[in-house]
Amino acid sequence: MGPAECIVAILMTLLVFRVTWQLTKKVLAMLAGLFLISLAGLAVFAVYSGVTSLVGMLL
Repeated sequence: MGPAECIVAILMTLLVFRVTWQLTKKVLAMLAGLFLISLAGLAVFAVYSGVTSLVGMLL
């Protein structure tokens, strides 16, 4: 391999790493968003069930 081919190989490797990193960040962001949404859903459900049980005890 000549010096030009070496440089091209290095650039291709860097490009692949960059694309992989971008995709990984997107996937992690999506997972974090889903996790937060599910946490919010659980919190709403917990508050709702707590309020309904309190109302049930009061009535």
